[in-house]
Amino acid sequence: MYFKGRYFIYWMILIIIIIIMAIKMQDLRSNTSDFVTPEDYGYGKKYNNLDDNTKAINEALQSGKEVRFRAKTYTVKIPSKNKFYALEANGNSPRIRGVEGKTIIKLKLGKDKKKFINAKSGILVAWNTEISGIIFDGGFNYKRHKANLSSMVNVGYNSKVYDCRFKNSKGSNLIISNSNVHVFKNVFSNFGDHAIYIIKEYTDARSSNIHIYNNEINENNNYQNSLSNGEVRGAVKIRDNVENVYISNNKIHGDECILVSGKAVSQKSIPSKIHISSNRLFTTYSGVHLDTELIVDNGYRITNRDVIAKDNLIYLQNDNTSGISLSNSRGEFTKNYITSVSFQNTNTTGITNFSTGDTESSIVTGNSFIGMRVGIYSLGTGSVIKDNKFFNITEKGGCAIYSYYNNYIKKNKFINCLEQVREKRKNWFYIYFNNYTRSYF
Repeated sequence: MYFKGRYFIYWMILIIIIIIMAIKMQDLRSNTSDFVTPEDYGYGKKYNNLDDNTKAINEALQSGKEVRFRAKTYTVKIPSKNKFYALEANGNSPRIRGVEGKTIIKLKLGKDKKKFINAKSGILVAWNTEISGIIFDGGFNYKRHKANLSSMVNVGYNSKVYDCRFKNSKGSNLIISNSNVHVFKNVFSNFGDHAIYIIKEYTDARSSNIHIYNNEINENNNYQNSLSNGEVRGAVKIRDNVENVYISNNKIHGDECILVSGKAVSQKSIPSKIHISSNRLFTTYSGVHLDTELIVDNGYRITNRDVIAKDNLIYLQNDNTSGISLSNSRGEFTKNYITSVSFQNTNTTGITNFSTGDTESSIVTGNSFIGMRVGIYSLGTGSVIKDNKFFNITEKGGCAIYSYYNNYIKKNKFINCLEQVREKRKNWFYIYFNNYTRSYF
């Protein structure tokens, strides 16, 4: 019996050693794998405090490996008063990947001394990485929280964001702050400022080669961030020191779907080479708005070499809506289809000029304008209005083309239009016999 008991103990010790060695081997394999998880760094295992859980994710993001999130909700918060974003990849993680439709990273918003949600509300800042398959939830509830400007995710150079969802942000869902960025196949909703904000501030360098495509954006007026409870201007906004941007094949429901804006500190700061094509825009204010913010008219404007809008389908959802709006700007607009949803809305315009002065020439060719009050309103001197079609412009007081300055108007077709061209000033470019008229379809 003595010998049997001793051998039994020896066997038990051997088994324990084998188990320990197996665990060590598993850890070694994990450490040498191509990816890590937040759970490898203690998330959900060792700590219950949210700061510690946030710390575990940040440690994974600093590992230099791909970070994979599981099909569950990860709650994070700002780790200190000196931080704006809860999570920082800082170019160390080549890929951040979740289980599409099942991985949620949700921000727990902090409160200041007055128990208002404070200005710090960012989830993630990252560059030189791919982000996919994650639902980013900013944690903002318009019924309970006080809104102010902030951003939920900020991506820098050499990044891709795809198959993600963004929602409940106090400010912008996604900020793009540098070059070589692709954003595609994402869904954006419930944003207080912009769904996508493209900008490069406080530098003489410019962001370039930015592609926004095949995304769906749905604006919710309840989340709009304004002291006067006004409506958001720019579901997608491009501003300051940005060039070579391509926005295509997106479906956008918004008050103002796409805004290209410049502070006009210098001509170099104006956005340039902006290509807006093949989007479906459902607007209650403006489908595309070009706006140079001139406090003093110093001549720094968005020009027709800077923005090209082509092959877009723009639906005017209600009254006082424009397909394309110009403020101290001009552009090139080709083969767009702009239509009033009801075909009878009042004060709807296909292309309108909000400027108080002459902004020089835009190019408007091959577009279709259907059912609004005015097709084209008050483009600057030398604008080319050619080969466009105007259908059912029949509302009393309206007209197909309202020419305030001297325009080159040629080879347009007017079908069932109450009035074709109204000239505010003598228009020596206008050649009546080069346009075509039909009373009915």
